[in-house]
Formats: sequence, structure tokens, C-alpha cells
Amino acid sequence: MAVTKAKKKTASTSYAIIETGGKQMRVSPGDKIEVERLAVDKGSVIELDRVLLISEGTEVKIGTPVVEGAKVTADVLGEEKAIKLSSISTSPRCDIAIITVIARFIRSWK
Repeated sequence: MAVTKAKKKTASTSYAIIETGGKQMRVSPGDKIEVERLAVDKGSVIELDRVLLISEGTEVKIGTPVVEGAKVTADVLGEEKAIKLSSISTSPRCDIAIITVIARFIRSWK
């Protein structure tokens, strides 16, 4: 998973709703977000062009489905690997053990 930081460009009351990795997120300037794996290197700048909504103060622009010409630029802070947890469950009717692997772990950043 890539960790990105949105660049400050406008006042703190502005935000945007973006779509990346099949998920929608609300971002403001200076926010740190965790997105699905991107093919980028640490320290590079990426442009997220799937902007669904932009709010600057009292003005709101809603896209159909995206806002034309809008993009969010972000710095890639690095990649983190998730901690893998595994659990084994057995069924009393079968002799087969079912193994479930959960590969998602939420970390807090400083």
C-alpha cells in the first residue's frame, strides 16, 4: 500500500473527494491517506485525476462522474506491508480445515 500526502495549495476549508483503487476518499491539503498499491517510487509526485467533488469554502463542484480538469497532486511517502493474520477453522461435518488469511491491518501515522 502506498502512503501519500496531499500538497497544500488552498485554504484549510477546501477538500476534494477522489476515487483511487476502487475506493472514494475525502482529502484536504496536508492529509495523509493510504491507498491501494500504485506503481510509483518513494518521493515521487503523483496526480490523481478521478476527482468526484471539489469544495472550496462555500463553492461546491460536483462531477458527472468526474469534475472536468480537476486533479489532486500528492507526494508518495512510502510503502507499507500489511501484517498477515491467519486463522484456522474446522467443520464438524468435514475433515477439511479451512484457512482464512486476512492481509489488512490499519496503522496510525505520526
